[in-house]
Amino acid sequence: MLGQQLQLPVDDSLLQRVVATVPQAGLDGQARRRNLRGAFVLKTALPYQRIALIDDVVTTGTTVDEIARTLAPWTPDLQVWCLARAEAPGM
Repeated sequence: MLGQQLQLPVDDSLLQRVVATVPQAGLDGQARRRNLRGAFVLKTALPYQRIALIDDVVTTGTTVDEIARTLAPWTPDLQVWCLARAEAPGM
C-alpha cells in the first residue's frame, strides 16, 4: 500500500530469516540483540542501488540494525523509515 502511494517498488523477497527467533515483545535491548543476531541472510543479489527499509514500530532498533547489517555490503544507499517509536522494557 505504501509502495503504491509513493509509486515505489516493494520487494519482500530479498531476505530470508534463517534462525527461528522468539517474539521480541517483552525482551530487553540486550536480549533482543542476542535473539536476532544472524537471523537474516540475503537470498539474491540486490538489483537496487537505493533501499528504504520500512519498520512499522521501532523499539530498540535491533531488527532494523540486523537487517541493515545484512544488506550494507551490497547497498550503497540504505535508509530506514519508521512509522512509530516505542520504548522497550527496562530501557
